[in-house]
Amino acid sequence: MAITFNLGFNPFWTVFDLVGRPAGGANMFTYHSLDPTVKFPVYMDPGGNEAWTNPILFDENGQQGPFYFQFDSDTPDDTYFIEIFDTQGNLIWQIDDYSPVTGSGGGSVITTNLSVSNTLGNSVFWRNNGNVTNPASGTILCPGNHASMSMSDITYVRTGGTLTDSVSFIKFSPAGDTPLNDDITPEYYLEYSSLTNASGETVKGIQYALVSHLKTLEKAPMAYSFWAKGNSGAQTLTLQILQYTGTGGSPDNNIYTTINIIPLTGSWKRYSGTFNVPSSAGLTLGTNGDDALYMHMGFPLSQACNIDYTKFELFAGSVAPTLDFDTYDQIDSIVNTPRTGDLRTSINSFAPFGWVPMNDGTIGNPSSGATTRANLDTFYLYSLIWNQTNTSAATQLYAPIFAANSYTPTTRGASASADFAANRKLSLTRALGRALSGAVPTNDSKTFTFVTTTLTLAGASPTTFNFNTGTPIYFTTSGTLPSPLNLNTTYYAIQLSATTIGVANTPEDAVLGNALSLSGGSGTQTVNVQDYPVGTFFGTENKALVKANLPSHLHAPLAGNGFLGPTAAGPSFNITGPATNVLQRATTGDIVGGTNPPTPVGLYQPTAFYNVFVKL
Repeated sequence: MAITFNLGFNPFWTVFDLVGRPAGGANMFTYHSLDPTVKFPVYMDPGGNEAWTNPILFDENGQQGPFYFQFDSDTPDDTYFIEIFDTQGNLIWQIDDYSPVTGSGGGSVITTNLSVSNTLGNSVFWRNNGNVTNPASGTILCPGNHASMSMSDITYVRTGGTLTDSVSFIKFSPAGDTPLNDDITPEYYLEYSSLTNASGETVKGIQYALVSHLKTLEKAPMAYSFWAKGNSGAQTLTLQILQYTGTGGSPDNNIYTTINIIPLTGSWKRYSGTFNVPSSAGLTLGTNGDDALYMHMGFPLSQACNIDYTKFELFAGSVAPTLDFDTYDQIDSIVNTPRTGDLRTSINSFAPFGWVPMNDGTIGNPSSGATTRANLDTFYLYSLIWNQTNTSAATQLYAPIFAANSYTPTTRGASASADFAANRKLSLTRALGRALSGAVPTNDSKTFTFVTTTLTLAGASPTTFNFNTGTPIYFTTSGTLPSPLNLNTTYYAIQLSATTIGVANTPEDAVLGNALSLSGGSGTQTVNVQDYPVGTFFGTENKALVKANLPSHLHAPLAGNGFLGPTAAGPSFNITGPATNVLQRATTGDIVGGTNPPTPVGLYQPTAFYNVFVKL
């Protein structure tokens, strides 16, 4: 018989909990592998003189040791069965038949700690935009990944065919129902329904923004999982990865690579698998730097179907956990991070990384000569400003565009991507020294008829109605306005229904429902909402008042030495004058006094100035 004590994992063991943190205060239990109900001591020294307590308590850093394990050559099969628990009693891992002498260890369940995280951001459709009938391609369904992505979030996409479908977000019910066996059932699932066999479809499904640039995950192993069921019609889902080659120059066509075609059953079932992200070798990418990877959950093409799915998740590596959960706070931390075009203010003049100062300068690509930032990372902000200010020739003036290294505005090209690739620099919308106000994106004008306090708007509907209570409005006419309305005067709407409004003199009256009673008038009457699109700027800090700026008014006749005035007795006049015999005429209706030129009057409101930055 030869008993030895052999060092395991020299010199210390470090234990991590199930989320990868040092398991401070963990407990390790050691038993005989031949009888796991009997404890088997581990020793502190190679002579086996001093045994550790059983369980062995790990320190605050999750460390302990050294550990010397007993081995008896007469009973070589009697090795160790080991279990380690965290401070809450949760099993971290266990191993059977462990011995540092034989190198054995196995034959039982080993809990493997993997640091995995879903890369798709919002697999449970948190903060979805509600049900959509016949959605257009590109319709955003709910928030998702969005940083530096031309096509952000979770969107519906289609090419070809006709609009005969719908997307609905449905809550699992009744409360307490958990149909996703051995997984955590989320609040929502997505139901897709296509009513007819719409011919000509080549792409149709839900697109998930994954990551900017094809090189980011090139050739990386990935694991996916999702839950789904088929209800009627065609019952397959096609999982694809999209290599979006970007814009600018002459990029190759976008490439859809099929990962798997999955037949569904009539009940909820989990589907999972692995794949490698395709290589981008040999592809010609756009010059604007907006290439990206997207995941695509494809529905049956040109076939009627009704399909439910939820929890589409993607993990780096070869393992998709069978039990995964993110709190809504965790999801919010991804989907509600600052987006391109968001503003922030600061006392600090240093622009945060990924932001540029709103200094009335220009942005563009590295060859544009832009004054605020000349870099490919400006493309997404460039595109946003270009598109937001491109509704008319007038709105284009709010963000002028210039040829490279030029300071003379030029006309815009066919698209933001074309102008960016052509080295044109685009102006940031104005901010320096200006108060920020809420935009009114579009003008809305409606002809109307009225009965006393109620105006009925022609062509108004719940989807086009913009005359909310308190909205500033003004009136125009082909004849005369109803009394007491006036031209060039601001009034305020009182929304009464989907197609009717009242008119108030002040915002307060609008909120209180104090509507004006109208009468008379002739011709076609029109009520208007003035538009102030994004980027609009006007106003001045100082205004030199002239006679035309003042309302009509009268001055009382002037009296005293040097003026002509009536006597108290009647229409006769006394003439009095100073020693210089200067005689002035007292008048009414004229402005007396002042300076020429007049001193400007300050018009700005009480204001505090800060540095303003915009997200790239």
